[in-house]
Amino acid sequence: MDTPSGKRSIVYVVFPSLFVFGIFVNARSFLLQDISNSFSISYTESGLLFFIGLLDIGITNLIAGRIMAKKGMRYLFTIGLLLSGFFILMQATSTSYFMFLAFIPFIGFGIRSKVMGANSLVTRAFRDDGGARLNVMHICYGAGALIAPLFASVLVKNGLSWRTIYTIIAVLFLLLLLYKPFYAVRETEKSTVVRIKDVTAMLKNRQVLWLSITIMVIVGFEIGITSWLVYTLKKAFNFSVWQAGFYMSGFFLFMILGRLFGLRMARKNKLASMLLPFAVIQIFLHGAGILLLPASAFLFSLCGFTVSIFFPTLTYMLNDASGNKYPAAITLFMIGAGLGASVFPFLVGVVSDLVSIRWGMTVNIASSILLVLTLVKLRTVISSPGNETEHD
Repeated sequence: MDTPSGKRSIVYVVFPSLFVFGIFVNARSFLLQDISNSFSISYTESGLLFFIGLLDIGITNLIAGRIMAKKGMRYLFTIGLLLSGFFILMQATSTSYFMFLAFIPFIGFGIRSKVMGANSLVTRAFRDDGGARLNVMHICYGAGALIAPLFASVLVKNGLSWRTIYTIIAVLFLLLLLYKPFYAVRETEKSTVVRIKDVTAMLKNRQVLWLSITIMVIVGFEIGITSWLVYTLKKAFNFSVWQAGFYMSGFFLFMILGRLFGLRMARKNKLASMLLPFAVIQIFLHGAGILLLPASAFLFSLCGFTVSIFFPTLTYMLNDASGNKYPAAITLFMIGAGLGASVFPFLVGVVSDLVSIRWGMTVNIASSILLVLTLVKLRTVISSPGNETEHD
């Protein structure tokens, strides 16, 4: 796997998969109002489109961890890619809101498996500069997310529906399966099968626990913004499709710039020290953005820079914290990420129905404050002696 040909195959398949994943996540958010109008649903029901993925998160992450341990990282990634493409295609054919909902857990399992496999492959194949390579991989995600609003808005302007756009994205996922050299990648490491008790045992590793909590909060913030920003600007402030898409693309443009910055900091081993300052800045950007709308929409775009370094940095820190128990640790870590991606956007929808969609976006301020608190705790845990197995 860490041979030149193995690394090349990983770069040719895994990195583009993150690019397509970025297109899907942001196009889905961009099209949320169209999907909601198609099924005539409320804000809370729209939020449920994210929350429903939570229902199977524990079991699917455990299954993904067991697949990775038994069959390998490449196998898990391939299964995830196949499931993602197939069930996104099934969503495109949904004839009702409940049918659309029914496919979400399968897409969630596919996406979680793909991302878990991708992070694991890159971390283990590029041991000497894993942090930098993870940043490059997530730059690919940001690039896909950056072009998604333009991609979707051009197609919508030309009369294509969200169903057609979903079909195109599904085909892009499935095309990556055709690169045959990727299947020749050999993994030299064998991991033990991940069991429920292995994952729960990771709760005793305070570094792994707090890294998992931290990723839950930052992913919740990121998806909370990207899922609802276009909908908020169009619905509450009458922004056009192009205007709303511009600010959403801006978020991911700044995310790419942030990851380029992170790439530089990773080579200087300074990334971890940047997390807390970025989280504090994030509170003020999002808070001012909500208070001063519609003139302040660009502040939401700037949040992309502050979000950018968290996922690759925390993933690389997890590799160091877990040692030879990485499969169990990454399973817990991805459960945390999935919880954040499901719960926080759903809460935005609930508050939007109870008060207004503008107030719904304040959920993201709460998650930013919570992020600062978790980072302070994480810093304490990392700096304290004997933190690997100590209980709180």
